[in-house]
Amino acid sequence: MSYYLEIWLRGFVKDYFSQISQIDKEDYHPHITLVRPFDISDSEKDVRKKVVDFCQCKSPIPFSLEGKGNFDSKTNYIPVINANELLKFNNDLECLLERDVEFYQKLNDEKILHVTTNFEYNTEDCPRIDQYMLRLTGIRDNLIWFSYDFVTGEVLNRDESLNHSRWIQTVQKFSKKY
Repeated sequence: MSYYLEIWLRGFVKDYFSQISQIDKEDYHPHITLVRPFDISDSEKDVRKKVVDFCQCKSPIPFSLEGKGNFDSKTNYIPVINANELLKFNNDLECLLERDVEFYQKLNDEKILHVTTNFEYNTEDCPRIDQYMLRLTGIRDNLIWFSYDFVTGEVLNRDESLNHSRWIQTVQKFSKKY
C-alpha cells in the first residue's frame, strides 16, 4: 500500500486548474503532496493518530500559487510560493513519522512544493492565487483515507471528506473566523 498526505485544492483554484489542464475535469484533483510518499511498516491506526495529534495544535496555513515550472521538461507544474510555514509543517511532520513509516526516496535534495498540471508548456504563467491549507488529506492506495479539518478540528472519513456541503461549512466558518 502507498500513502500520501496532501492538500486538495477546491473552489476557484480547482476550476482554474481544470480549465488549463488537459485532464478530464472529473478525473482531475489538483493537490499539493506534503511529506514524501510512504509505506506504513507497523500500525496504520498509530500513524493516523500521530498525524491527527500533530495537526490539532495547528491553524490553517497560508501559501500562494504563481508562475509555472517543469521537471525535466516532462512534468508541468504550478509552483507554491510563500511556502516557508508550509515547508516547516511538512518537515516537522516527516520527522514525526520517520520511525513509523518507510519513506520513498527523495526526488530532489530540496523539496519543491507544487501542483502538477497537464497543460501545454507555452501556457501563460499562473497568476498569483492566495490560498490556505484548510484540510490535510491522507490518501491510501489512491483513495481518501481520512482528512483533518484545521477549521473545525474534526477528523473526517472518506465520505465526509468528499461531502460538498461539509466543505462549504468549513469555508464559511473559515471566512467568519479569519
